[in-house]
Amino acid sequence: MERILLAVSGGIDSMCLAEKSVRSGQDFAVAHCNFHLRGADSDADAGFVADWARRHGVAFFCKDFDTAAYAAEQGISIEMAARELRYGWFAELCRTEGFSAVAVAHQADDRRETFLLNLLRSSGGKGLRGMQERSVVPGTDIPLLRPLLGMSRVEIETYMRSIGATWREDGSNLDTTIRRNRIRHDLMPLLAELNPSCGEALDRAMRHIGSLQDVADTWFESIRPTVVDPTDGSILLEPLRALPHRDYVLYRLLEPYGLTESVLDDLCAALDHGESLSGKTFPLRSAVLLGERTRLCVSSSDGFQNESDSNLSGRHLSGHHLVRGAFSLLPCDENQVVTGQTNKPEWQIEEGEYDCGGVRVRLEKIERNTLTTLKTPHGVLLLSADTLPLPLKIRPWRAGDWLVPLGMRGRKKLSDLFVDLRYSITDKRRARVIDWQESRIAALLGERGDDSLKVTSETRTVYRITIS
Repeated sequence: MERILLAVSGGIDSMCLAEKSVRSGQDFAVAHCNFHLRGADSDADAGFVADWARRHGVAFFCKDFDTAAYAAEQGISIEMAARELRYGWFAELCRTEGFSAVAVAHQADDRRETFLLNLLRSSGGKGLRGMQERSVVPGTDIPLLRPLLGMSRVEIETYMRSIGATWREDGSNLDTTIRRNRIRHDLMPLLAELNPSCGEALDRAMRHIGSLQDVADTWFESIRPTVVDPTDGSILLEPLRALPHRDYVLYRLLEPYGLTESVLDDLCAALDHGESLSGKTFPLRSAVLLGERTRLCVSSSDGFQNESDSNLSGRHLSGHHLVRGAFSLLPCDENQVVTGQTNKPEWQIEEGEYDCGGVRVRLEKIERNTLTTLKTPHGVLLLSADTLPLPLKIRPWRAGDWLVPLGMRGRKKLSDLFVDLRYSITDKRRARVIDWQESRIAALLGERGDDSLKVTSETRTVYRITIS
């Protein structure tokens, strides 16, 4: 029987998941995240779940997070910070403890509330098809299960009372300044007055949207090769202009980089009127779209940060260097989910795939004894993981960076290594390093690692780092 990791907060939904798992005979363990957002109540939740696990003879894992500090450091919301922290830890537990999947306690009402939240955010079809009973932990191929999606909040409470189970109440769930809570306590009751079967109606809507999205996905994947250059991932304008629904194609291609409605409208208007896009730029949230005579290229926004006018839509490049292929619009494997996307100058990465300012970095941690050769293709680097703890900090190179290249005794400036490697200006702009000891870097990704981190017969675990 597969061993499952249950995410248990102590609330009624997750305790229902735990109680049902005990009664089903499922082999499982419990993982609890203490986000330290509610003072003593957070510690009380952790103690409650730990006690339940002890009484039922279930393995218990608990992790403390400084969620507020992480959110501030990453420049994201508390909700998003908690999501990244918990799923990152769950994935780590699966890898180190051998769990085959993670189960979370999302239920039918959560699914409906998320649908309405995404509707208010103008999400696309993927956001409106609703949570699925089976997906993957973000950034991994580890199965993510939602066994309670078929139960409503009322049904869960009825079940829990029938077996005499206990749970913890989270007072923040009553705070209607939180958008989800306002939907739960204000909007859903109003919708129920208008239609007593509104929950089932929302479920049907999500099913219909999901079916439509499947059709759209199939059509888009058949169209993609005709409009994306296979050599550099740029968008080819001539075949794009000839397409029906080209606004949808542009939306799907550029959505990962933060395409806004206003920029999409500008692009479509220019295409409709036959305007030349050569030399024009269009701002995306995490990149810049650059126009040439025959194509559009997505580039890092680094080279545009000194512009006095942040609204670059339609501005001429005048002097800016076009970095073709800085981002790829080519499809990636469906299991290779980009787990971090940002235009900040540093990126903290765990295992998974990340967009580090236009350079995709994939980090794997593997056992040394599974390697049959230390030879790697260009773009792949092997480093000893024994003395280089996670998370790794990836950043652009800086003047003064140096390392001791593999097989050498003395230090070498990265600027000199660029000369040896015949790096162009574009190559240098895309160069990413692993920050390590002040100016000493652990590696120039895709090229060289520091000699002290080389993989030897004594190495136990290895980082395999791939860039593209």
